[in-house]
Order: sequence, then structure tokens, then C-alpha cells
Amino acid sequence: YGTSVAREGRFMSFDKYVNEFVYPEGAWMLDGEKSYLSLKRNKGYCDAQHRIIRRDGKIRTILVRRIFWEGENDGNIKIYGTNQDISERIAMEKDKRRQAATIQNLAYIDSLTGLANRHSLGKYLAEDLKKVYIKEVYNKAYKGVLFFIDLDDLKMINNTYGHSYGDEIIRAVAKKISQISGKDAFVSRVSGDEFAVILK
Repeated sequence: YGTSVAREGRFMSFDKYVNEFVYPEGAWMLDGEKSYLSLKRNKGYCDAQHRIIRRDGKIRTILVRRIFWEGENDGNIKIYGTNQDISERIAMEKDKRRQAATIQNLAYIDSLTGLANRHSLGKYLAEDLKKVYIKEVYNKAYKGVLFFIDLDDLKMINNTYGHSYGDEIIRAVAKKISQISGKDAFVSRVSGDEFAVILK
């Protein structure tokens, strides 16, 4: 928190804590706590995770583990517990999720064109065929078509002009096929110069 017990004392009111430290967007999380405290129950436990703004302006995420206790003599409700800075852990979890999303993309997306790859096509067809079977069982019409598109002479273009030129052609073709097929089509690049399009 960037505070000092000597300067600010051992205790702080609930409202002062919320107003001075809790990140504005997270203040609503503590409203329920305040209602709970107002019931004047003798004991209560609460774990909360929220962001704070330290005295030095840094924004941190903390895990607060609290025990509420009503004083025997003065009747005031006091909050005891621990506050743990978990900002690094939160950042690591976000990074793991990003990495998992990247790995997922590598598994199902063609890196050159951004289209679905062969693996993604197989998965899509398997799921689609299940739907076809279900609809046939219930006597509902289900029609579709699978186009297989192969580019001729790409090897000659690569050998003559270089692979970067060939890659530009593949990207341009991928874009054109996607535009022509429409937003409801499933378009994939299944190999170097081969594309597949599924239209319902």
C-alpha cells in the first residue's frame, strides 16, 4: 500500500480504505461487505480479490483474507487479516492463457493465410457429418458441397520468382476465395497450393 503505521495509525475505517486505496471500478465488490458489517454479526470471514492504487500510484491486485470481529467493549467492528499482492501471479496466468491461445491457433490456423488448416478442416467435417446424421434421423433436409481447389504451376512460379512471390500469390488467392465464398462458408488451406471450401 505504500503506507506507514507510524504515520497513519494501526486502524483505518472501511470507507477510508475504499476511497483511498480501492481501484474505482472494483469498489462495488466491497458494497456487500459493508452491508454484512452493518448487520453487527459477531464473526465473519471473507476472501476478496481486487485492485488497489498504492500511495506511489502503482496499481496492484491483492488477495484479501479477512475476519470481521465486533469489539466487546466499544461495539466497533474490526477487520483483521492478511493482504497478499498477487499481481505477478495474475500476470503469469494471463500470459499462460495467451500462450494457450497461440498454441491453439498454431494447431488449427494456417500461418501464411490465416485460414483454417488441414487439421481444422478434418475437425469441422467430423462435426458437420454428425449434424448431417442427426438431421437425417429426423428426416430434415441437409445439403452442402465441398470444393477442392488446386493451383496450377505454383512450383514454377516459386522457382522463377522466388518463394516470397509464391507466398504472395497464395495469400491473394486465399483472400479471393474467402470473398467469393461468403461469410457462411468454411474455407481452409489444406496444403501448399490446395484449398478446400465447404458451403452449406
